[in-house]
Amino acid sequence: IVAQHTPKCIRILREFRLLNSDIFALCIEIKKHYTGVEIIVTGDASGSARSALTAGHANYYTILRQELNLQRTDIRTPRSNGSHSNSRMLLNSILQRHPDFRIDPRCSYLIKDLENVGMTTDGRIDKTADPKLGHLLDGLRYYLQTFHSDFVKQF
Repeated sequence: IVAQHTPKCIRILREFRLLNSDIFALCIEIKKHYTGVEIIVTGDASGSARSALTAGHANYYTILRQELNLQRTDIRTPRSNGSHSNSRMLLNSILQRHPDFRIDPRCSYLIKDLENVGMTTDGRIDKTADPKLGHLLDGLRYYLQTFHSDFVKQF
């Protein structure tokens, strides 16, 4: 997802959903639309893991840095992934209480994720009902955890 925020507003501007593609195709799409603007990448800790290695033994974040000409500080990921229940509480709090949170209606797959992704009995996100769902929701969760994790403390 592409997001932008100020201290008073949060905007989800765009989603990228590329079928049968790879990290290089995603970088091409990002460069097509966002050359010359500041880019900060958020994500989960597994993007740096060995399971995320590509040909040439580079992880996803290394490729993003190289392809988008980013600095190390432009990649903001946690050392370990937070719990689904905490990210769900943050997301629900923002959806219900943030005075100026907007998702562009063209983000149809993100909206579909928000409307349809459920949870398991132990509070984890359940992507088993439809494996196509949840990936854009993950992007939103990582963004919110990186930049708006203190929102819940206001309540």
